Amino acid sequence: MSINRKDLIIDFALGLLIAGFVCVGIKDQGFEIFHLLHNGTFVAGGFLFSAGVILYCANKGAFNLFGYSLKFGINLILPLGNNPWRATGERETYYDYCQRKAEAPNKAFAPLMIAGAAYILVSIVFVLLHYFL
Repeated sequence: MSINRKDLIIDFALGLLIAGFVCVGIKDQGFEIFHLLHNGTFVAGGFLFSAGVILYCANKGAFNLFGYSLKFGINLILPLGNNPWRATGERETYYDYCQRKAEAPNKAFAPLMIAGAAYILVSIVFVLLHYFL
């Protein structure tokens, strides 16, 4: 799987935005600059890396049961829209749903995990600078 540079740049920019918001949000609490930068980069890294892990699990089918049951429940309760199984009496089985999801293209999770790991490494550097300078 190749990593799209555009996605990677967007994820790094999102991490920078999150780190900036965290640093601005806690700047009045009297922390030193390296402490502020550590907190901001660690929150951004944790958020991005966790989102990448969740996306990886979703690509592998960990949440298929939730999606199928939600779709089934909504189709059962609400008679809205084009609902083909109401007219024919046949509905998509869980196995068919999983097969359809497995054939669908996966969402890119690697740029999120790479950006998150990079921000966590940067936060470790800021911790070391905070304690040794």
